Amino acid sequence: MLLKLADQYSNYHFGCKASVLNYMAKALANELRNTDQANSGNCRFDNVEKSNKEKYLAQIETSANLSKESQLKHKIAGSFEAAMAYQILTSCSFGSAVRTRFFVKLLKNITLTECDRSKILQAVQDVYGYEI
Repeated sequence: MLLKLADQYSNYHFGCKASVLNYMAKALANELRNTDQANSGNCRFDNVEKSNKEKYLAQIETSANLSKESQLKHKIAGSFEAAMAYQILTSCSFGSAVRTRFFVKLLKNITLTECDRSKILQAVQDVYGYEI
């Protein structure tokens, strides 16, 4: 159970052994599960970050907004795996199409393979036309 918590909060650390023991004493005193439930294989902690990513992508996919930018986000969310789609959608700002060019502004530094780039280009062309 401690390893699962350590994976979830990797940037948190304890200063000394006494603070670890105090924390564990409080955690065990407030534990609502009995030992059989806590030791079973299906006892797990909710991954909040993954849940937020799934909610964000579901919101995009079920959006009733018919703007071209919304359509493009919907295409990207459906074309990539969830983690990659979330990374692309939160790292890029999609501009407008000007004649035969479409501008994507990077908000964060991300690494895209050539296949990823071609998928994004295909999604842009599907929404804005094949002249781009």
